[in-house]
Amino acid sequence: MSDQLILSLTIVSLLGFFIWGKFRYDAIAAGALVVLIILDVIPANEAFNGFAHPAVITVALVLIISQGLKNSGLTGLVGKIIGGKTFTQSQFLISLLLIAALLSSFINNIGALAILLPITLNICQKMDWHPSKFLMPLAFACILGGMNTTIGTPPNIIISEYKSTISSSGFNFFDFSYVGLSITLLSILFIATIGNKLIHLRENSNSGSSLINLKGYLFEVLVNESSISYRNDAVCI
Repeated sequence: MSDQLILSLTIVSLLGFFIWGKFRYDAIAAGALVVLIILDVIPANEAFNGFAHPAVITVALVLIISQGLKNSGLTGLVGKIIGGKTFTQSQFLISLLLIAALLSSFINNIGALAILLPITLNICQKMDWHPSKFLMPLAFACILGGMNTTIGTPPNIIISEYKSTISSSGFNFFDFSYVGLSITLLSILFIATIGNKLIHLRENSNSGSSLINLKGYLFEVLVNESSISYRNDAVCI
């Protein structure tokens, strides 16, 4: 059996396992690499050469920065900006999409989604809005925002690194913005006006329960004025 056939069968099997979703993606990918090494399609001494590529290190660092921003309280700041105002559904959708696109331009798409997901669900529950009208547009906005900068998405990083190998330099940080920003704004306008009307809203059979348990993500405390006392310029609750 030729190496090309073995590689093709491995890739098809890999995609099948990804679609099935029963096993972890990283475990499946590592298993495919091991199979190719055993079948001598990839030399053992070259199996991990790809991890030395600058794009891999850059993506890993972007993930670290994303987690750092999340842990630094960015979630609370975004929640204060969005949750502290009164919106109609259309106003909230546009504001959510713009914030998602902005965040995902500078941090990992999944990190931006992780920041905005609990806030979105919490507001939908408070306002009694159907969450499906906002979740899919939120996912699209996070993807769109990644097109605007070099670090916004791994393909941009890889293309920039490749350009640096065939020319004097790679793309600058905002070179992708000339095209990406226009596409992002036009797409957000389409999603907010037409696209959200095409989303199939399933009937919620569990109307009395939350979509997900938000207790691990959000904490709300109401402090009455009578419960606060001042001692030596310190506030004791």
